[in-house]
Amino acid sequence: MGHGESVSHVATDLHAMMHKHINTWDQSELMRELNRSFHGGVPGFNYATLVILGYNSTNRQLVITDAGHPPPLWYRAAAREWSWLEDDHTSSGDNPEDLPVGMIPGTDYRQSVISFTLSDKIILYTDGITDAENSSGEPLGRDRLQEWARLLPGNTPDETGRALLDRLRTFRSGPPTDDESLVVLQAVTG
Repeated sequence: MGHGESVSHVATDLHAMMHKHINTWDQSELMRELNRSFHGGVPGFNYATLVILGYNSTNRQLVITDAGHPPPLWYRAAAREWSWLEDDHTSSGDNPEDLPVGMIPGTDYRQSVISFTLSDKIILYTDGITDAENSSGEPLGRDRLQEWARLLPGNTPDETGRALLDRLRTFRSGPPTDDESLVVLQAVTG
């Protein structure tokens, strides 16, 4: 989003909102506050994509709210399969859903709740990962990222993340042209 004092204000506001809602299962109010904050908040910062997750370790449920961010990649350990965590829905157009925060006042953000069982993994990433290009100008893309994940042995989250980033460095020609962030989360015994 940039550098300097204006970004500092955004980060401070975001920290306060996250702290206020840290133990709230329903993420609706947080999303409304984020949308209001980015819409007309700080000049030059009109919108942001994001995904918010909450985990209930008692019942092993994960709640996910997506605001225009690339869909997480989900490994279901029991089935030994990787899939995209995204909804198959369309908006009516009258009430847009799941747009980046700050784009349109009143946007609704759906929450999805999944059973996140022992050894399941979630991979969160920025579009700089899937948009990275090889020497032929071919982007990595979601399909290739999913295939790379499928080829990984059952590693720890740290090993999974490092292996994916190592493959990305080998694939990509030259330095990154966009931010490249990747986070791997795994359900473990409590």
